[in-house]
Amino acid sequence: MTDRSVFLRAIRAAPADDTPRLVFADWLDEHDDPAWAELIRVQVELEPIHEQLDSPRRRGLADRETELLARHADRWLGPVHDIAAEYPAYGPVFRRGLPESVSLPLDTFLARGGELFAACPTVREVCVYGVAGRGAEMAACPHLAHIETLEIADWPTYQDAGHVLSLDPSPFADLARLRLWLDGSPYDPAATLVPSGPESFRAVEFVQLYGGERLDPSGDASWAAMCHKNSVNAAAGREVVRLVPLFDGRFPIASGVGHGFYPGVNDEGEPYLLAVARDGSGMVIHFTPDGRNEDCSTFGGISPAEVEACRSAARTIRVGEVDYRSHFALRRWPTSYSRDYLADPSHRPAGVTDRWWNHRGGVLKRWLHQGRFVVEWDGREFVLDATGTVVSS
Repeated sequence: MTDRSVFLRAIRAAPADDTPRLVFADWLDEHDDPAWAELIRVQVELEPIHEQLDSPRRRGLADRETELLARHADRWLGPVHDIAAEYPAYGPVFRRGLPESVSLPLDTFLARGGELFAACPTVREVCVYGVAGRGAEMAACPHLAHIETLEIADWPTYQDAGHVLSLDPSPFADLARLRLWLDGSPYDPAATLVPSGPESFRAVEFVQLYGGERLDPSGDASWAAMCHKNSVNAAAGREVVRLVPLFDGRFPIASGVGHGFYPGVNDEGEPYLLAVARDGSGMVIHFTPDGRNEDCSTFGGISPAEVEACRSAARTIRVGEVDYRSHFALRRWPTSYSRDYLADPSHRPAGVTDRWWNHRGGVLKRWLHQGRFVVEWDGREFVLDATGTVVSS
């Protein structure tokens, strides 16, 4: 009889291929785990349509996915089901039916990495925080042999980054990609420390935590990283280093979002967002078909008939970051996150604990994992979830 480990090895060896996953689902049906078989099929079908937020089929699959994971994920994860209880860890996260990524503090990764990969051999991506001042421990961790992508969601010192970027690649044949966060300050050490020919990684990615288009010669870390990226890639003759803005993606605004927001699409296929304040004033924000902000206009009042016309033409849209100061903003982070977590990661805000400080990158990573974002309008911040629905204000 074929052992389940054979299927898991085949899935790990061909992560982009759905066939081994679906064959495993058939095997699970025959070996008393039809719920896991169903999750594989649900997530495989959901993958190409997960952005079609108005699709009834997509909504049905997403609801079933949530139900299956809530009922059975602890059993499928076995002895590592409690990793998510380690604040602010989360995962392992299931993709197309199998656990593929996990985010956790360095202490947990060092202590339980062996247990994690024994229980979840399909995990290929690990995000670690609480690394600042501990780069040597991170670089020497034997569990790196099990992963393909290492993300450091933290602000490591110059020495930390040096340890990680220069680690000996020989024990880590699968480790191909390193992601390092940039906080946007002019003192970010990672921005100046990419070696001219990294031997440990086939790709090094700098993740910009601020807007993707703010690359100006002001001395900030993003500018320094971009200049160094260009010189490193030119010397290597290939793209070794990439600069990855968080805002490559687009934010969804649901057709029935409420709270004075009316998203729609005009006859030319261009999305727009009507925002009406409580006093009847507001803005119409226009976007290009690919979701980039084009222009906006303001008004002092709007009739109920005009609002109703927008309501009847409402469509879920996906649009990029917008920031009209003192009027309207649509951005990744709440104002409090920008102030407390990102303004100056070297400065600890008053009253915060060591636990918060050491794992602040985990708080941000959890927010990103949840797919939430913020619309600021009419004197309030509205938090929206990954479906474009307001969850708090």
